[in-house]
Amino acid sequence: MEETTEEWAERYGIEPEMMKCRNCGKGHMTTVPIRIKGYAGLETPDHGCPKKFAAAVFTPIDKAEINFWNRIL
Repeated sequence: MEETTEEWAERYGIEPEMMKCRNCGKGHMTTVPIRIKGYAGLETPDHGCPKKFAAAVFTPIDKAEINFWNRIL
């Protein structure tokens, strides 16, 4: 990826957050850019716990997902 975390966050209007790992209980900042199925976000870096415990913040970027959330909100 050629964007920095700051550029990615600004591009998608998301803020890095401190998230507590549900496995080890330690706090980790969401600093790793990620894109999944119509969403862009930031997730916590690998820190030794299984991947299923990674935390993330997301925002919809696909038109269908944006429309879905606009109907709910």
